[in-house]
Amino acid sequence: MCSNEPLKDLLDTLQALKMEMRDAAEPGVRQRLDEAIEKIQSILSSREYSDDEKKSRVLSFLGQVMDKLPSIVNLLKMFSDF
Repeated sequence: MCSNEPLKDLLDTLQALKMEMRDAAEPGVRQRLDEAIEKIQSILSSREYSDDEKKSRVLSFLGQVMDKLPSIVNLLKMFSDF
């Protein structure tokens, strides 16, 4: 397994969440989610960082995003219960 595979899975989950929320979320929430997806894609595709640095940067950034988007946190919790 690629060491960045969990981060790629996270990115896939965020993209799926974006699709699920497209009609229900406020425009600001969708915009922040788009920005988060773009930032994570940028980090993952960068050759500037080691795999460990990528993990650290993605998780740190994701934490910042989640603090600002409690509705996404609630949705992720809901999906994790399935």
